[in-house]
Amino acid sequence: MKQNILTLVTAIFAVGCTNNNQPGNSPIGDDVLKNTYYTNSFQPVQPFAFDKSKYAISNFSDDCSNTTDSKLRKTCWLNNLPNSEDYVFIADTSSFGELKYGTTGVSAKGGKYEIVSQWVRFMNVKPLDAEGAVKAGEDHKVGIGARIVATISTNEADINLGDLFAVAAAAERKQVTGSLLFTIQGIHGKGVDTYTPKVSKLDTENLLKALESIQNIKILLHNDESIEVTGQVVAIRSYPQQDIKNRSSLENSTSSGQGWIYVGHFDDKGKPLGVTNLVVSDANQIIGTLKTRTNVNVRSDYPDFPFYKLAPAINTVAQGKDVRIINTISTGNGKLWAFVDFPLN
Repeated sequence: MKQNILTLVTAIFAVGCTNNNQPGNSPIGDDVLKNTYYTNSFQPVQPFAFDKSKYAISNFSDDCSNTTDSKLRKTCWLNNLPNSEDYVFIADTSSFGELKYGTTGVSAKGGKYEIVSQWVRFMNVKPLDAEGAVKAGEDHKVGIGARIVATISTNEADINLGDLFAVAAAAERKQVTGSLLFTIQGIHGKGVDTYTPKVSKLDTENLLKALESIQNIKILLHNDESIEVTGQVVAIRSYPQQDIKNRSSLENSTSSGQGWIYVGHFDDKGKPLGVTNLVVSDANQIIGTLKTRTNVNVRSDYPDFPFYKLAPAINTVAQGKDVRIINTISTGNGKLWAFVDFPLN
């Protein structure tokens, strides 16, 4: 039985492992990974709810989210998720600072990696920014699926990271230490709970359990009426663009720069909820030229959906300096940002 399962699930990884370098023919460790990262790959994220209003999407039925009829919602989602794929994604977490990503590669000795094997039924959609415009350079993968995550530290170089069976075998030989996690995205119900394996140890036996569960869930999805479906955002792809939103430059200017300043938090009547970074007593006053109330960071962008992370600071404007308001943005919950022309000296 186990051999049959192995034969079945090995095919699951064929797509993710097609381009893997064979042992003995590949460069060592980091050299392979550095050559196989590419910015256009979808990066798995902690799943979060899909909000139709935050995406540029048409012909998407409200039955997928608003109906209380679970059967109707399931049918709606399955009809709106035309694509299905299995892929392997590798994150090199051993470097300090920014993570490195890829889909193939071999390990370096002493490396730390997160390997995600994802099955997903999905559609790709464009998110909107705070102004309601399509965000340039970003796609979201919305759907349902199941995910196996191996978090590992490697004691040897040249372990094939794109093949989870190779990683599990290496763990059994003590060449790798780590853990295994199995999660399901957007599929729930009694049948799913029954077929969700308890895995934590990284070895071939637990990997087989997880892969067999994915096959069972795929079958249950169409044959068990108790199964419920709710699509979620499961992966995000970002790629560089030449035209960045809301940017304008001052030609031949050496005395001023431009960027985003957080103004403050305001209630629904426009009154500040706390101290503001610009001298205003009402949200309607964020126009023209204003003075900074304190030293304030100028950032390359404003925090935006879905993560609302602070962008890097590109400069600082001292207290009492004049800045010219070019544009304003509400990032939600009354938090306002201003795109400003600011003095460099």
